[in-house]
Amino acid sequence: MPERTYEVKTVGVDYECDACHAGTMQQTGIMLPSDPPWWRHKCSNCGLVEDLRQKYPTVRWERVLTA
Repeated sequence: MPERTYEVKTVGVDYECDACHAGTMQQTGIMLPSDPPWWRHKCSNCGLVEDLRQKYPTVRWERVLTA
């Protein structure tokens, strides 16, 4: 099967705090050893501690749609 190439753009992704909706969740450096792992985060505004499946902030690549 032949390969096809396409343009992508890089985007940054934050996770908004579920409690205050004013801060973003930041990694604490603590990983909970499960399968899959959970990552401990702390809100930059209210201090809420929450375990998430992905580390935030993170970077994703999105396909650029062309007409």
